Order: sequence, then C-alpha cells, then structure tokens
Amino acid sequence: MNVGTPFLAIGSVILDAAEYKQMVVNIEGFPSTFAERRIAVRMNKVQFEAELIEGHKGVNVVLVPFDPEERWSRKPVRLEGRRHGWLVVGSANGVGFDGYIGERWNRFFIIIDSGLRDAANVAVGDTLRMSVEPTSSARVLARALKQSKVTTAPKNPCTDAIDPTEYRLR
Repeated sequence: MNVGTPFLAIGSVILDAAEYKQMVVNIEGFPSTFAERRIAVRMNKVQFEAELIEGHKGVNVVLVPFDPEERWSRKPVRLEGRRHGWLVVGSANGVGFDGYIGERWNRFFIIIDSGLRDAANVAVGDTLRMSVEPTSSARVLARALKQSKVTTAPKNPCTDAIDPTEYRLR
C-alpha cells in the first residue's frame, strides 16, 4: 500500500486517493482481494437512528431512511404472499437481530418484534440506534418469511422481486 496522504480510513485499513479509486472500481464489479472484500462488506453496513412506532395492525417498526435497492444495488426477495423485502442482519441498540427491510406505501421499515424490544429495552416512542447490512442467509430468509406474515400485503406484488427459490442463499 502506498503510504501517501491518507484519504479514507476504515478500521485499520488506510487508503490514499488512488487506492480508494481502485477499490471503488473493484467493488462495482467484485472486490479482488480479501482486504477489498472486507472493506466492501463494511461499506454495506448502514447506521441510523429511528423512533420505534406502532404501525398498521399494531406492528412495531422503525422507518428506514434510505432505499435499500438504491443503497445496495440489490433487488428485493419475494416474501409471504405479495410481500417483498431486503434480507438484513443488524443490531438495535446493540442487540443483534435477523430480519428484513419491508416496503409499504413508499416507505421502508424494519419490524421490531417483542423479543427484540425486550432485549433492547425499548418501547414505542423510544429512539433506537440501528445498524443493518444486507445478507443472503437462508436462516434470515426463513425468519423474514415468517415475520412478513404480520404485515398487510400490498394489493399488487412487486414485479421485480426475486423468487426465494431463485435467490442465491448462503
């Protein structure tokens, strides 16, 4: 690694401008080295704060302040019925969870179920520190399929959602 003026520091990896540019080129395709893959994974992680609200049918959610398809360049996966979402792993106030980012009424949300609320010691109206990143885990898909049943299905399915049987799971 060139030891020029630091441009970007992620963990213990420090990049100058030329290395950052090359890394971004590789991420747009596939990162070629282990270090670049680690950086790409870290760049997928999104952190934000959001208020826990009670949504439709009494489901507790946090609203997600970004479009996962734009942020991660991934299509949603088909969930229960006409529902769809982006599989994620993350944490809420430091408590780990598996789930999905759903979309309804042009808004994105994450369900915060009673177990996660209790573990994170939060109630409706509290602000949560959220950290999420995309995954293709079969375990997370199974949880998302089950969890999505409690939401109201849209009238029309998302036409570009990936069928779970065609989704490349790990």
